[in-house]
Amino acid sequence: MLKFDHVMNVVTRVVNYIRSSSTRHRLFRNLLNVSDTEHGHIIFHADIRWLSRGKTLERFFCLLDEVRDFLRSSPGEYYQELDAISWLLGLAFLAGITSKLSELNLELQGKDHNISSMIIVVNAFQKKLKLWLAHLHRNSLSHFPHMKSVVETLNGCEYDLPSFAQHLEALVTEFGNRFSPFSTLEPVTMFISNPFATVDVSELGGEVCEIFGKYNLEELEMEILNFQEDISLKSSFATCSNFWTLVDRNKYPMIGIALKMYSCFGSTYLCEVAFSSMSIIKNKYRSCPTDSQLDDALREACSSYTPDFRQLAANIQCRISH
Repeated sequence: MLKFDHVMNVVTRVVNYIRSSSTRHRLFRNLLNVSDTEHGHIIFHADIRWLSRGKTLERFFCLLDEVRDFLRSSPGEYYQELDAISWLLGLAFLAGITSKLSELNLELQGKDHNISSMIIVVNAFQKKLKLWLAHLHRNSLSHFPHMKSVVETLNGCEYDLPSFAQHLEALVTEFGNRFSPFSTLEPVTMFISNPFATVDVSELGGEVCEIFGKYNLEELEMEILNFQEDISLKSSFATCSNFWTLVDRNKYPMIGIALKMYSCFGSTYLCEVAFSSMSIIKNKYRSCPTDSQLDDALREACSSYTPDFRQLAANIQCRISH
């Protein structure tokens, strides 16, 4: 079975060789300009940047012919792996699967993403993994265009697809283990997203009690039934985007379930945005803000709320000169 660490090591060494010297980098860019390629340069890979691996591999594969020509002109720097079928298939597979993982990461980032929307994205990706695995088992590469382009150049030579299927099987298992708690959360998030859909009240109540623990199962089941038959709430659900803010907490205490689920941090994106905003706010020109000033600045930077400046200005009393 091909070791993907070896594939990544070769790619990293080649990229570092080209980019570590300004002269070599300039010559390589001139070669790309002469070749009239879509891309103008090759990308560094850095572990600290979580999207760089997929982008580096994707760019390297697209510029593979130019990389070969450039390394042939540099004595002693050519890697025989660049012509090996097994290594090229490994590069194509790794570029494809890391690109798909990067797309998944991007879908999980951004504002206004709650845990319900993230469960949808992760569950869909897990099903896609199983579909890609089934396609590999029947030698279909429709979802891996880079591998397909390599196979088309083999002219009947044998290649080993089952080994790549084993890697996908390991990825399916890893996703299943890591996101196994979603099976418990999913019924609750489905109810919160569409509270008037037909549900098994006993099963839903059991899941809620398992997650939160403090609710009485029999009282919760009765409350859910009363809630689903509330005509006024049914009419508001279709037109109100912030439906759960309309629910009377005294009448339906289970609103706390929805608020707790919506307040869950599905990813670290908001935390990273706050740290990035703080690094910009606390620059060398504003190095000593008070805690109160920093708190206000961070709230303004991270919030999507837009103040009504006209109303605020209208409420300020003008200072009349004497």
